[in-house]
Amino acid sequence: MSEFDVHTIRDPEFRQQIEQKIAEVAAVQKRNKFLTYTENEPLLDELEALIKANSEAYQEAYLQPKKDLEAVQAELERRKSAIHPLDFQSLNDFIAQIKHLLDQPEYATNRKAIPSLTSLKEQLEKATVRYSHARQQLAERKDRLKAVQGLIWGEQFDRWEQGLEEFQAAVNGASQLPSKLPLEEKELMAAQEERSLEVNTFKQTLPPTSPYIQQVEATTGTYLKKETFLQLKQNIEADLAKAKRKRMQIRVLALVLVFVCATAAPFAWQYFQEANRWETASSTGTYEAYEAYVDAYPAGKYTAQAREAMLALPAGRLKEVMLADGSTYVYEGELLAGIPHGQGMADFEDGRTFQGNWEQGQFAGQGRLTVPEQYEDQGNFSQNLPEGNGLMKWNDGRSYSGDWKKGLPDGQGIYLLADGSQYTGAWKSGVPDGNGAFFAERNQNYRLSPNGDKGKPLVWTAGSRYNGNLKNGIPEGQGIMSWADGRTYNGTWKAGKPSGKGFMNWSDGRTYSGEWQAGKRHGKGILSWSDRSRFAGTWQEDTFSGKGTFTSRLRETFEGNWYGTPEKVVRKDGEGALMDSGVFRNGLYITD
Repeated sequence: MSEFDVHTIRDPEFRQQIEQKIAEVAAVQKRNKFLTYTENEPLLDELEALIKANSEAYQEAYLQPKKDLEAVQAELERRKSAIHPLDFQSLNDFIAQIKHLLDQPEYATNRKAIPSLTSLKEQLEKATVRYSHARQQLAERKDRLKAVQGLIWGEQFDRWEQGLEEFQAAVNGASQLPSKLPLEEKELMAAQEERSLEVNTFKQTLPPTSPYIQQVEATTGTYLKKETFLQLKQNIEADLAKAKRKRMQIRVLALVLVFVCATAAPFAWQYFQEANRWETASSTGTYEAYEAYVDAYPAGKYTAQAREAMLALPAGRLKEVMLADGSTYVYEGELLAGIPHGQGMADFEDGRTFQGNWEQGQFAGQGRLTVPEQYEDQGNFSQNLPEGNGLMKWNDGRSYSGDWKKGLPDGQGIYLLADGSQYTGAWKSGVPDGNGAFFAERNQNYRLSPNGDKGKPLVWTAGSRYNGNLKNGIPEGQGIMSWADGRTYNGTWKAGKPSGKGFMNWSDGRTYSGEWQAGKRHGKGILSWSDRSRFAGTWQEDTFSGKGTFTSRLRETFEGNWYGTPEKVVRKDGEGALMDSGVFRNGLYITD
C-alpha cells in the first residue's frame, strides 16, 4: 500500500472513512496476528482506493485552487499601479471571500472557489483595461483641448479644463471613474465651428485691403474670450460705417460729373458703369463680387487687379469646384490662393455635404461628412478619407467609433449594430483583427464589417459573448465564449470554432477539459460531472473513441476501450472484444 500524508486528508467525510477502514484492518489483524497480506488484501485495497480518491479531491478542490489564488493575488499586487484604487480594494475583498472558501475543510465548499477564481481573473483583466483606457482617454482629451485652445472661445476652454481636472481626481482615486468623459469630440467640433464661423463671417464683411483684417487675424490661434471679440467687432463696425458714408458722398459727386461729361463723350457712360462695378467689387471685397466683375469685363481695366484680389482673399464662396474623384461642389469658407484651405463647407451635386477643415482642396483634419439616406461621418480626415479617430453613423442604426486608416476601421474601435449587438476591440483593414469582445443580440449570421463586404460571416446565437483574439472577423487563437444557456468555453479557436486545448463548463455542473477540433471534443480529454464522477480518455467528434477510464461517484474505476456517448456506451477490451455496454447515469456506470 502506498504512503500518504495525513495532512492531505482535510475533508471530515474522507477522514472518517479512512480512519474507519484503518480500524477495520487493525481489528482483523488483532483477531489473527498471523493473517497474511493475501487474506487481508480486500480491506487494504479499499483503504488504498479511499486514499487515492482523497488525494485526487485534495489536488482538484483545494491545492490547485489555492495555487491559482496565490498566483492571481501576486498578479494583483504586480498590477497595483495599473488598477484604480477602489477596484484594487474590491478585488482584494473578493480574494478574501475565496480564501474563506478554501479555508473550510470540506472539499465541496472548496470547489465553490473554482468558478469564483475564474470570475476574479476576468474582473482583474477588466479593471486593468478600464483603468488603462480611462488614463489614455484623459491624456488624449488633455492634448486635444490644449491643441484647440486658440480655436474655441475662452469661456468654453475654461469650462472643459475644469471638467478634465475633476476626472483627473477620479483617476487618482478620489472617487469611482465616471461613465463618461467630459469633452466629447462632437462638442469640441461644434465649439470650433462656432468660433470659426463667427470670426470668418465677420472677416468676409471686411474689404480685402482693410487694415482691420490684420486685427481680426491676430486673434486666430490665441486664447480669446467671446466677449472680448464682440467688443473688437463693435469698434471695427463703427469705423467702417464712417468710411462708408464718406465713400457715398464721393460717388454722388462722381455721378454728377460723369453725367455732365456724358453730353460731350458718349463712351463716358460705359466707363462709368465699369468703374461703378469695380467700385462695388472693391468695396464689397468678396470673392463673388470680384468674380462678377471678371465675368462682366473679361478684358476690363481692373480685371488683373480683380484676379489678384481673388487669389489674395482669405475666404469666399466658390460656385463650382471639382474634387479629385470628379464630383463637383459649391464651397464657402477659408481659401488659400483661390483653393479651399482651412475651415469651410461644401455642398455636392449628389447631395453630400462636408463641413470642417480643408488642405489644398481636400478634406484634411476635423470635419463632418454627410451622405443623405446613408451615413454621417464625424472625425479626422486625410486626402478626403476618414483617418485617425472618428465616428460614423449609418441611417439603419449602426455606428462605428474609433480609429480609421485610409477610409477603413483600423486600430481600436467600437462597432454597434442596429439590433444591439456590439464588437469592441482591435481592427485591421475594415474587419475585427486582434483582441476584442463581441456580444450577439440575436440568432443571426453576422459579418462584422461596417462596409459589409469584408471579413468572414459566422452564425452567432442570441446572448452569446466572446472575449479574445479574432482574425478576419471571427474567433481565432485564445478566447472565452459564453452562451445564454449557461455554457462557457475557454481555450483555443480556429475558423470560429473551438480547436486545440480548451475547457468547457455547462450550467448543470458538467465540465470538459482537453482537446477540440472544429467545435467538437476530439483527442484526449476529461468529462466531469457535478457528483465527482468523470470520464478520462480518447474522443472523436464528441463521442468516446478509444482507451479511457470512468470513475464513478463511489470512486469505482472502469477501464477499457470506450465507444459512444454517456447515454449509450460500449466497452471493449484491448483485443476489441465486447466487455459490456450501458449508460453513465447519476454518477454510476449502469450496464445493460
